[in-house]
Amino acid sequence: MSFSPRAGSVFGFENSLLCALTKIDLSMRVSFFPMASVWLTYGLALSGCSLVEPHSRTSWETDSRVSAQEVISCAQKTVQELSVKNPKWDTTITRSEDHNGTLETGNYPDTNATELRTRVTFQPETHQLAVDIKASGPYYMDLGAKEGANHFRRDIENCLTIIQNICAETFIVPYSPTFRE
Repeated sequence: MSFSPRAGSVFGFENSLLCALTKIDLSMRVSFFPMASVWLTYGLALSGCSLVEPHSRTSWETDSRVSAQEVISCAQKTVQELSVKNPKWDTTITRSEDHNGTLETGNYPDTNATELRTRVTFQPETHQLAVDIKASGPYYMDLGAKEGANHFRRDIENCLTIIQNICAETFIVPYSPTFRE
Protein backbone atom coordinates (compact mmCIF):
# COMPACT_ATOMS: atom_id res chain seq x y z
CA MET A 1 0.00 0.00 0.00
CA SER A 2 1.43 3.35 -0.96
CA PHE A 3 1.31 6.47 1.17
CA SER A 4 -0.50 9.41 -0.29
CA PRO A 5 -1.39 12.53 1.68
CA ARG A 6 -5.05 13.16 2.12
CA ALA A 7 -6.73 16.22 0.77
CA GLY A 8 -6.54 18.93 3.40
CA SER A 9 -3.22 17.75 4.79
CA VAL A 10 0.26 18.90 4.02
CA PHE A 11 2.92 16.22 3.81
CA GLY A 12 0.80 13.96 5.92
CA PHE A 13 0.15 16.52 8.69
CA GLU A 14 -3.29 17.71 9.43
CA ASN A 15 -4.11 21.35 8.73
CA SER A 16 -4.97 21.86 12.36
CA LEU A 17 -1.46 20.89 13.47
CA LEU A 18 0.13 23.14 10.85
CA CYS A 19 -2.17 25.99 11.78
CA ALA A 20 -1.34 25.54 15.44
CA LEU A 21 2.39 25.66 14.68
CA THR A 22 1.91 28.71 12.47
CA LYS A 23 -0.06 30.51 15.17
CA ILE A 24 2.68 29.86 17.68
CA ASP A 25 5.27 31.04 15.21
CA LEU A 26 3.29 34.19 14.38
CA SER A 27 2.67 34.98 18.01
CA MET A 28 6.39 34.67 18.70
CA ARG A 29 7.15 37.00 15.81
CA VAL A 30 4.65 39.58 16.97
CA SER A 31 5.99 39.65 20.52
CA PHE A 32 9.60 39.49 19.35
CA PHE A 33 9.62 42.77 17.39
CA PRO A 34 8.78 45.15 20.25
CA MET A 35 11.39 43.47 22.43
CA ALA A 36 13.93 43.59 19.61
CA SER A 37 13.41 47.32 19.18
CA VAL A 38 13.90 47.84 22.92
CA TRP A 39 17.12 45.80 22.93
CA LEU A 40 18.32 47.51 19.74
CA THR A 41 17.79 50.92 21.35
CA TYR A 42 19.69 49.85 24.47
CA GLY A 43 22.42 48.34 22.32
CA LEU A 44 22.85 51.53 20.31
CA ALA A 45 22.90 53.67 23.42
CA LEU A 46 25.46 51.48 25.18
CA SER A 47 27.63 51.02 22.09
CA GLY A 48 28.27 54.74 21.75
CA CYS A 49 25.88 55.34 18.85
CA SER A 50 23.99 58.43 19.90
CA LEU A 51 20.47 59.16 18.81
CA VAL A 52 20.88 62.89 19.52
CA GLU A 53 23.23 65.26 17.72
CA PRO A 54 26.19 66.30 19.92
CA HIS A 55 25.81 69.95 20.87
CA SER A 56 27.37 72.40 23.32
CA ARG A 57 26.46 75.97 24.20
CA THR A 58 28.32 78.63 26.12
CA SER A 59 27.36 82.25 26.73
CA TRP A 60 28.77 85.20 28.62
CA GLU A 61 28.58 88.97 28.91
CA THR A 62 31.13 90.95 26.92
CA ASP A 63 32.64 94.38 27.46
CA SER A 64 30.12 97.15 26.84
CA ARG A 65 32.36 98.66 24.16
CA VAL A 66 32.20 95.57 21.91
CA SER A 67 30.24 96.02 18.68
CA ALA A 68 28.41 93.39 16.64
CA GLN A 69 30.86 93.88 13.75
CA GLU A 70 33.81 93.16 16.06
CA VAL A 71 32.14 89.99 17.34
CA ILE A 72 31.44 88.72 13.81
CA SER A 73 34.97 89.58 12.69
CA CYS A 74 36.47 87.74 15.67
CA ALA A 75 34.14 84.77 15.15
CA GLN A 76 35.28 84.41 11.54
CA LYS A 77 38.92 84.67 12.59
CA THR A 78 38.39 82.13 15.38
CA VAL A 79 36.79 79.57 13.04
CA GLN A 80 39.71 79.93 10.62
CA GLU A 81 42.30 79.54 13.39
CA LEU A 82 40.57 76.51 14.91
CA SER A 83 40.32 74.81 11.50
CA VAL A 84 44.10 75.02 11.15
CA LYS A 85 44.50 73.10 14.43
CA ASN A 86 41.61 70.70 13.74
CA PRO A 87 40.44 70.18 10.13
CA LYS A 88 37.01 68.97 11.33
CA TRP A 89 35.90 72.60 11.80
CA ASP A 90 33.63 73.73 8.96
CA THR A 91 34.87 77.12 7.73
CA THR A 92 32.09 77.73 5.20
CA ILE A 93 30.18 80.84 6.31
CA THR A 94 26.52 80.14 5.50
CA ARG A 95 25.00 83.07 7.40
CA SER A 96 26.61 86.33 8.45
CA GLU A 97 24.58 89.30 9.66
CA ASP A 98 26.74 92.06 11.07
CA HIS A 99 23.80 94.31 11.95
CA ASN A 100 22.28 91.84 14.41
CA GLY A 101 25.41 89.89 15.35
CA THR A 102 24.76 86.44 13.90
CA LEU A 103 27.23 84.08 12.24
CA GLU A 104 26.70 80.45 11.21
CA THR A 105 29.04 77.99 9.58
CA GLY A 106 28.38 74.78 7.68
CA ASN A 107 24.58 74.97 7.36
CA TYR A 108 24.19 74.97 11.12
CA PRO A 109 20.47 74.01 11.23
CA ASP A 110 21.06 70.75 9.29
CA THR A 111 21.20 67.54 11.30
CA ASN A 112 23.82 64.81 11.12
CA ALA A 113 26.31 66.84 9.09
CA THR A 114 29.81 65.54 9.77
CA GLU A 115 31.84 68.52 10.95
CA LEU A 116 32.07 71.00 13.79
CA ARG A 117 29.59 73.77 12.98
CA THR A 118 29.18 77.07 14.76
CA ARG A 119 26.42 79.55 15.52
CA VAL A 120 27.47 82.82 17.16
CA THR A 121 24.79 85.25 18.33
CA PHE A 122 25.49 88.61 19.91
CA GLN A 123 22.87 90.78 21.59
CA PRO A 124 24.24 94.37 21.43
CA GLU A 125 21.63 95.68 23.88
CA THR A 126 22.65 93.29 26.67
CA HIS A 127 26.21 92.56 25.46
CA GLN A 128 25.45 88.83 25.65
CA LEU A 129 27.50 86.59 23.38
CA ALA A 130 26.36 82.99 22.82
CA VAL A 131 28.28 80.28 20.98
CA ASP A 132 26.60 77.03 19.92
CA ILE A 133 28.70 74.18 18.57
CA LYS A 134 27.33 71.10 16.81
CA ALA A 135 29.99 68.42 16.55
CA SER A 136 28.44 65.54 14.69
CA GLY A 137 30.27 62.70 13.03
CA PRO A 138 28.81 59.66 11.29
CA TYR A 139 25.80 58.28 13.18
CA TYR A 140 25.88 61.30 15.53
CA MET A 141 29.29 60.38 16.89
CA ASP A 142 30.56 63.23 19.08
CA LEU A 143 33.55 65.01 17.52
CA GLY A 144 34.13 67.05 20.68
CA ALA A 145 31.28 69.53 21.09
CA LYS A 146 32.16 70.54 24.66
CA GLU A 147 35.87 70.84 23.92
CA GLY A 148 35.11 72.76 20.72
CA ALA A 149 32.92 75.24 22.59
CA ASN A 150 35.65 75.79 25.20
CA HIS A 151 38.33 76.38 22.54
CA PHE A 152 36.03 78.70 20.59
CA ARG A 153 35.20 80.76 23.67
CA ARG A 154 38.86 81.08 24.68
CA ASP A 155 39.96 82.14 21.18
CA ILE A 156 37.12 84.61 20.55
CA GLU A 157 37.65 86.20 23.99
CA ASN A 158 41.36 86.64 23.14
CA CYS A 159 40.47 88.23 19.81
CA LEU A 160 37.96 90.63 21.38
CA THR A 161 40.50 91.60 24.07
CA ILE A 162 43.11 92.39 21.42
CA ILE A 163 40.61 94.50 19.45
CA GLN A 164 39.54 96.39 22.58
CA ASN A 165 43.17 97.08 23.52
CA ILE A 166 43.95 98.36 20.03
CA CYS A 167 40.87 100.59 20.08
CA ALA A 168 41.74 101.89 23.55
CA GLU A 169 45.28 102.77 22.47
CA THR A 170 44.03 104.45 19.31
CA PHE A 171 41.49 106.71 20.97
CA ILE A 172 43.34 107.63 24.15
CA VAL A 173 45.73 110.47 23.46
CA PRO A 174 47.90 111.42 26.40
CA TYR A 175 47.60 115.08 27.30
CA SER A 176 50.69 116.98 28.15
CA PRO A 177 50.39 120.71 28.88
CA THR A 178 54.11 121.20 28.24
CA PHE A 179 54.00 119.71 24.79
CA ARG A 180 54.77 122.25 22.03
CA GLU A 181 55.58 121.93 18.41
